[in-house]
Amino acid sequence: MRVNIMRRYICWVLLTLLHRGLNAEICHSDEDNKCCAGYKRNETTGLCDSCPFGYNGRECAYRCTYPYYGEYCRRLCDCTEEQCNFVNGCKTTSKASKYIYFYTFLK
Repeated sequence: MRVNIMRRYICWVLLTLLHRGLNAEICHSDEDNKCCAGYKRNETTGLCDSCPFGYNGRECAYRCTYPYYGEYCRRLCDCTEEQCNFVNGCKTTSKASKYIYFYTFLK
């Protein structure tokens, strides 16, 4: 009995992860010529395209708010609000560039 419950739980977890990994979602627009949230109508093709990274909502009208960023605003910044870019996430400087600058300064 316990093994059966554990198998169901594992199947549920795997299906949930697969669903999220594929961005599988069903959306039926409630109005003609309107795209679902997370999409914007392409004027050339007439099709609904995904929002650019950093934007979400109907017709991509909303910019990601801290601490979220990226595609569909689903990623989380692990830095301060000032360092978090709504498109690319945390702004970082590489240790290598700091080292090169310091080394050049010492010469």
